[in-house]
Amino acid sequence: MKSLIVLLLVPFISAIAQDPGASARAALDRLTWIEGDWVGPAWYQMGPRRTTANQSEKIYRAAGGTVLVIHGFGTAADPGAPANTVVHDAFGVIFWDAATNGLRLRSYVANGNSLEVPVEVADQKIIWRFEAAGMGQMRYTVTRSPAGEWVEIGERSTDGTTWTKFMEMTLKKK
Repeated sequence: MKSLIVLLLVPFISAIAQDPGASARAALDRLTWIEGDWVGPAWYQMGPRRTTANQSEKIYRAAGGTVLVIHGFGTAADPGAPANTVVHDAFGVIFWDAATNGLRLRSYVANGNSLEVPVEVADQKIIWRFEAAGMGQMRYTVTRSPAGEWVEIGERSTDGTTWTKFMEMTLKKK
């Protein structure tokens, strides 16, 4: 009888001994370079008007290291702009999706839009892309420069071949 009880408990003991967050933490370990507080100049352009901004990004791990939290915030830096005018406010998390065996980004912006998309990770580079209604394909690329800066560009394309830059920021770690 004791043998039977032990045999029945083995799967439960085994499950408790495994670390279900290990895959998520291992996948996010490729992004440790981006963790921290970042600040610097940015510009955004939708239509003919370009807006400059003072940008900050706070990046940290949460939920036992299984998600990467991203909070981007930018205030207007244009001459004559009212002090503390918010031009960018976004929140997101990058997480491991076991179903697709890959990283995903879920983000929310101040205008109420949100999305969830796959994230491509290369050496010192992060890319995410999506289709925006009425605007075409959007692509964001974050690269770590040789000087250790966060350089991010946002581009759009109506044909998937020709890309037009509509935002850029170069941030330094605080």
